[in-house]
Amino acid sequence: MSNLGILSKSFKKKTCYIWGAIIITLLLGVFFFVLIMNLRLIGALRGLKSEKDAELKRKIDKERELIRKDFDEKYSSDLTSFGAMAKALEEEKNKTKELKKRSEQIAQKRGKK
Repeated sequence: MSNLGILSKSFKKKTCYIWGAIIITLLLGVFFFVLIMNLRLIGALRGLKSEKDAELKRKIDKERELIRKDFDEKYSSDLTSFGAMAKALEEEKNKTKELKKRSEQIAQKRGKK
């Protein structure tokens, strides 16, 4: 019976080693599975980020274009207004010169009489 007890202890020891190896293998498998899933998730997030960055860039470009058009329209209308005001001022200057000439002519005619 003493041999049976020794075999039993040896068998128990081997069984513990086998179970330990199985548990370690399972834990390593779970670890690598989680690692792979994490890497896939990181890749998916990077893809999503680049899509969002591209979408944001498109929105910013669209807003820039709208702002540029608004400024161009404002600048164009300002130039048109400025041109019209300059023309009106020139006409007023011409009218003023004409009135001065007439008043001088009238003054000269009165002075001659």
